[in-house]
Amino acid sequence: MATGQRSLIWQRFGLGARPGDLETSGPSPVADLMAEVPTATAPAALKDLPDSPSLFAVYLKQVAAKKAAASMADLSSRMEAPPPPRAAPGSMMNPVRDALLDEIAGRLKLARDARIGFAERLVLFWSNHFTVSASKQQVAVIAGGFEREAIRPHIAGRFHDMLEAVESHPAMLLYLDNERSMGVASKAGVKRGNGINENLAREILELHTVGVDAGYTQADVTSFAMALTGWTVAGAKAVDTVPGNFQFRPQMHEPGAQRVFGRDYPEGGQEQGQVILADLASHKATAQHIAFKLVRHFIADEPPKAAVAAVAAAFERSDGDLLAVYEALLKTDAAFAMPLTKLRPPVEFHLAALRALGAEAEPPRFMRTLALMGQRLYRAPSPQGWSDDSKAWLAPDAIRTRLELSVQLAARVREPKPLDRAKAILGPLLTDETATIISRAESSQQALALLLMSPEFQRR
Repeated sequence: MATGQRSLIWQRFGLGARPGDLETSGPSPVADLMAEVPTATAPAALKDLPDSPSLFAVYLKQVAAKKAAASMADLSSRMEAPPPPRAAPGSMMNPVRDALLDEIAGRLKLARDARIGFAERLVLFWSNHFTVSASKQQVAVIAGGFEREAIRPHIAGRFHDMLEAVESHPAMLLYLDNERSMGVASKAGVKRGNGINENLAREILELHTVGVDAGYTQADVTSFAMALTGWTVAGAKAVDTVPGNFQFRPQMHEPGAQRVFGRDYPEGGQEQGQVILADLASHKATAQHIAFKLVRHFIADEPPKAAVAAVAAAFERSDGDLLAVYEALLKTDAAFAMPLTKLRPPVEFHLAALRALGAEAEPPRFMRTLALMGQRLYRAPSPQGWSDDSKAWLAPDAIRTRLELSVQLAARVREPKPLDRAKAILGPLLTDETATIISRAESSQQALALLLMSPEFQRR
């Protein structure tokens, strides 16, 4: 295997090399990368974390406690008695905060220990493709569970299975307001006078499957939304399932057939929405949409058309077998021939820097740093997720924060031979110009910071 290809395994498709990594690759870069994919499905570092219903129970306790405190305060004011003592600041949030920090700690360990990082890059890609944002407290509680339960188990499986797991997960239903969506002619709708919410149906079509240019209409969105009515989340008073689980409520479901993308779907309760999802998962436009995003993410902001076509063909041929899709991506001519032009987004840069220097990061500091760099964990600004275009991360303030992080990390590392580390991390990607700059640095720490800020390190 050519030395340039050996470096690209880590730089373009992984989380960056650690000292010694470049010497461990086998004869086939594609085989090396594909072998890592299954490691993302159920990693040991995350196995002891609580599931979403357990985390949701914490949220329900918080809500109940706040209501009780408000009632006590109201009662005290009416009786002209002193209000009850206030809880310690953040006390009710500690379980949620602790759970979030445990999530981050597990992911930091996975990133640190990954041989290449391709599997974790795929998790980042799919979690961004199927974005849920912690802008809502009830979503914040289970955002980590969403990734562990809906994304990771299907990384090496079929797109259809991931799609159904994602769209029926409580985090997605809550984020896109489907938990209260009810058909106007449903029993609950007639009784309460509420109607459907189209957010979930619209984002599935526009972002998750066929894409905005596929030719669907507003009527398709509305009909699909009707088919998804009744897809909700079990609440505190649930009797037939655990609170925080997915629940289908027939009394909220719009009765009757629905027509989506020119096909009629007969009344079938929960299955009506599932059949539509299955058809969308195997749609030609979905193959094209997913292929475009994968090539853009891993190879270039302007994806080569031949690469997109090859990946889309693999998606269609395999009926969404993601292992076949990844292999097709890695076997395109562009995969190891295109220059490294994409800027690492903040989370990838931070993880790559930690790996390069052998440094550790405490979850709170890691989260604060990413927030300063403009990529708050679990806080994408919209259902579109974080931008995959390099220009989005080139603002002067963002670059300045990268420099500050590089200086801080370098100050925590003792490295008597920074140029040797640069060669070990970048291999043949290290240019003579950068090597000269590093060798002339006034201190080892400055040299390491320059390594992290070099174009070779920043680009993937």
